Amino acid sequence: MTSTLRIAALLLTTAGMFACSTTHSYLNVSPENLSLKSDIRSGTARMHVYYVDRSCEITYQGTVELTKPNMKIGIPVNSLSYLIFNFSDSSLFSGSHSVSYERYLKPRSGHRYDVAISYADGMYAATIHEQSTKSRARKEIENTVPRICTTQ
Repeated sequence: MTSTLRIAALLLTTAGMFACSTTHSYLNVSPENLSLKSDIRSGTARMHVYYVDRSCEITYQGTVELTKPNMKIGIPVNSLSYLIFNFSDSSLFSGSHSVSYERYLKPRSGHRYDVAISYADGMYAATIHEQSTKSRARKEIENTVPRICTTQ
């Protein structure tokens, strides 16, 4: 299967999971290596966490409701995760609106991660940074599809 078809199938599968409303709270792992900083001015925001196996198949792990401006969770180290940030709002005049933003993340030992999440008036952003706990060097994590998922 080409990478474009695989990504399309992944997105369709994900959309199907949302339609079934079978979400549950994400169960933290230790250590808490991911800080979530939310600025949600309208609507709601959620982060859905998926485990990605060696054949690039995803398994739903749970959902984090982004209701507080600062939260910390643990994502498994040295395992590939697929994070979907879902933003939604509704109004009497414009109806319901929902948009998702997907990111892959493979946390490394000896590093912390922070996510800046914002949503206001239909505009959204989710930026992930990695910081070494030793050198304090910090860099933005690029939004790329892992090689394992593009070669399948």
